[in-house]
Amino acid sequence: MYFGPDSALAGYMYGTGRVGVVFAHQSDGDACDWMPEAARLAKLGYRTLAVDLDGYGASQTLNRPYSDDVDDAIDLLVRRGASPIVLVGSSMGGTVVLSAAAQTKARLAAVIALSSPADFSGLDALEAAPHITVPLLLMCGTQDTTFVGDVRDIYAAATATRHKRLVLADTDAHGKLLIEPGPYAGPQAYAAYTTFLATYAPPAASRGN
Repeated sequence: MYFGPDSALAGYMYGTGRVGVVFAHQSDGDACDWMPEAARLAKLGYRTLAVDLDGYGASQTLNRPYSDDVDDAIDLLVRRGASPIVLVGSSMGGTVVLSAAAQTKARLAAVIALSSPADFSGLDALEAAPHITVPLLLMCGTQDTTFVGDVRDIYAAATATRHKRLVLADTDAHGKLLIEPGPYAGPQAYAAYTTFLATYAPPAASRGN
């Protein structure tokens, strides 16, 4: 499906639930990376949208902040009847959803960011973090040495939310691999992700900021 300005953005929507989930991919991927998880959550009762960010996949190049793409994805889910919204992003996408969470006027339930760099393409997660007031889950592998320091710094900067969790898994798995079944991350990270989602944004939830 296409949405956003002049229908320039592409994405894959699943489900009909009242709680929406937007997925933002990492820099070496596209919306397809998140399609299996988006479909899985839809079966649990969520309405999900995996987005091709600006210039990736089937989306056109808009030359604007990637956080605006997530804003448009949020707006689409809200128009389809989903509220509140959960934002989930991996690597680059983590920085994107943190920035989007700080700027959106929509009702959010939670933000989940995996292996996020402190800054990417003009977006500053350290600047965004103090403005996030909803439950926040940050995850990274302890052996993912390029990113683990940034994730710790983002966690420390997130001073406005009363519910935040930092999960550092004993792995070098990066981004979405942290929560994929398989030999990379093991059960700890996946369990933390599913528990956090079920706690702060269950499918029938009506939680707000």
